[in-house]
Amino acid sequence: MLYMKRIYLLLTAMIFILPTIVFAQQTNRLSLSADPLFAGQTITVSYDAKGGPLGGEAHIYGFAYTYDDYKWHIRDVILNNSGDNIWKGSFTIPEDCGLVAFKFQASLSEYPDTVDNNADQGYIYMIGDANKKPMPGAQLAWGILRKPSLNMGVSGYFTQSYQEISDEAIMMWMDKETKMYPKEGHKFFNVMKSVFRHQYGDKAEGGIRYLLSVLEAEPNKTDEDVYNIWTTYMFDLKENAKADSVLNAFNAVKPYSMLNRREAASKLYQLQGDEFYKAADEFRKNYPFREWLKNPDPQGFPYANFYSGLERKLYSDKQYDKMMEVMEEGSFNTAADVYMHGPMFLIQKAPIDPKEYVDVSKRIIDCMISKVGENIDYYGRTMSDAQARQAHENSLNYYLCVQTEIFQRSGRYQEAVDYMNKITENNRYKQYPAGNQAYVLSLEQLNRKDEALQALKSAAAAGQMTPTLIDRLRTYYDSLKDKPAKTFDEYFSSLKSAEAKEMMMRHVREGLVNEPFTPFNLQKHNAKGTVNSASFGKDDIVVLDFWATWCAPCIAALAGMQLAVDKYADDPHVKFYFVQTQDTPGGSVDRIWARGKYHNMQVIYDQNKSAESKGYNKVYSDMFKGTSGIPQKAILKNGRIRYRAEGYGGSPSGLMDEITAVIEILKNEK
Repeated sequence: MLYMKRIYLLLTAMIFILPTIVFAQQTNRLSLSADPLFAGQTITVSYDAKGGPLGGEAHIYGFAYTYDDYKWHIRDVILNNSGDNIWKGSFTIPEDCGLVAFKFQASLSEYPDTVDNNADQGYIYMIGDANKKPMPGAQLAWGILRKPSLNMGVSGYFTQSYQEISDEAIMMWMDKETKMYPKEGHKFFNVMKSVFRHQYGDKAEGGIRYLLSVLEAEPNKTDEDVYNIWTTYMFDLKENAKADSVLNAFNAVKPYSMLNRREAASKLYQLQGDEFYKAADEFRKNYPFREWLKNPDPQGFPYANFYSGLERKLYSDKQYDKMMEVMEEGSFNTAADVYMHGPMFLIQKAPIDPKEYVDVSKRIIDCMISKVGENIDYYGRTMSDAQARQAHENSLNYYLCVQTEIFQRSGRYQEAVDYMNKITENNRYKQYPAGNQAYVLSLEQLNRKDEALQALKSAAAAGQMTPTLIDRLRTYYDSLKDKPAKTFDEYFSSLKSAEAKEMMMRHVREGLVNEPFTPFNLQKHNAKGTVNSASFGKDDIVVLDFWATWCAPCIAALAGMQLAVDKYADDPHVKFYFVQTQDTPGGSVDRIWARGKYHNMQVIYDQNKSAESKGYNKVYSDMFKGTSGIPQKAILKNGRIRYRAEGYGGSPSGLMDEITAVIEILKNEK
């Protein structure tokens, strides 16, 4: 108690020296139709982008971060350009809102390149009631929003360089809230715990025990109150026996509480077979997910794990009808999880005829389509409704391309075309080169040759081509009497959009370096002799692809590397070597090369780091310090590493374009 008295005296002293609450953070770019703001009020939001970070943007999106009944929400503010780069929209303040903070950006992305939050001062407004008294949560939100390290505000409102308020300041705002609304303290119990822990570290236990005693004395505890009591004993105070007694006592009164939901979900994964399925049905009955959605609490994460696990198990056991029943209850993300680990994995990785799973894949993706835009966050909202819809649509576009491939390889060409056409024309070809190929081939099978040709050109414009599509485009070019360009390469390049070219060059510029490397002398696969870096001639450009037989992305990237090898086959100053690294030399190299029909692609073996080692990563670890990921590309010239790139983006033609761009830059430099 002495500990808490000291805290109280400190806070009381601070209150008398700090200024009166300010209801708004003033700005020139944002103006509202009312000041001050009141709960339930509809206001006009007017944002003048001129002179600000978003000046001249074609689209501006507004977001309102509201603190309603001590919980954060993210809401869309729909804006329209009213002329002269002034954007206007209306916004209704929720009835239980204590604070609203506006932010503006040029896209719906969760992580946009450019935002306007008033240069980290915030467009932040406290909300009053009819008597101009701060609404419940207003003062607390004013503090915790400005203290991101508490992890009790909203992520991403301020930039990383934002200077947060002091520990003393957040204590002051918390104390103001407590004094004005003492009966609401149980709603921000976790905030108080976090503040004490943040300021006092290991010495916060006394304050936490005091808060806990107050919460335990609450006569009408909610599910969330009991959950907070349990977590405090279990995780803050490490008193497991006391935590168990809280759980058992509450079970007797309310057997299907938020706390029990967590416990019931965790026990499911200890069961197998029919016993698991029976317990899963009980969980669905006792804790209905769709009921939870009507009034979600921030501890809904057991649902995400439960539905993903159950749907995937039903898929694996081929209980498709039951899977669809469960999937209809679940969310877009749980259905997408099944699709990704089921049909998508099979079409991309397994030698199984897609006719065996085409029907169930269609059922899953149709369910996903029905759930686009359903904004569910199991831990509390992190996206607005518009952001959730765009995130779903972006994911769905890729899966629709995969489904197009499944349909095409199953001989269901009309469905392949129909599902690809669900993607807007502007986004259709940017996702998945194999889907583009399936779309073109399906249009050809349906004798829609003009559409197939246009799709072929659109895939080229997006830089998402397979070797098969490039061959088709080359055949088309060769058939033209009046050639639109002197060479096929020039024609191919002319089709690429300015956006795709700029994105590629931006990526390439990020990978350009100028660093030394340790000379190497590596054994060739299936050939006598070695490749000695000392033999590389002046101005030779040497492309090293570090890969392994166990690395699926490495093998997937070989098709794009073959395109690059073929492109420079007649250039004696451009050399390609495929360095088998972090792998036993040889192995299944011949089988992989035969399956992919790869040619003129010399494999060489990385070296042991020492005589005792079997790591075979000596050259790799020299050129790529601090990482072990593959595939990796290194492009050398005149004894220096001039380019590095990690991973594979999924487009064979895109990889060829990347390698080509680097080679041409190095060729043309003086």
